[in-house]
Amino acid sequence: MTTALKGEGLDELWGALEGHWGFLEGGGLEPLTLKRANFELSSYLHDRLKQRLNLTGDDLAKSLLNGEVSAREAIDQLLGS
Repeated sequence: MTTALKGEGLDELWGALEGHWGFLEGGGLEPLTLKRANFELSSYLHDRLKQRLNLTGDDLAKSLLNGEVSAREAIDQLLGS
């Protein structure tokens, strides 16, 4: 245990801080950061596509059911491609 008043445990604390710094420099949190960023992008994309689909009413779904467009074409329309 580190005690500032007694000056005890400082070497152990410093060693732990250096170890953690090495972990961070080695990209230790990068996989978690990338996972979170991908989740945020995916979530935002889902929300935006859902908004666009809601704006079409049932028109796009009816066109799909009637065979006027394929599912791929419907998605391309939603994406504006």
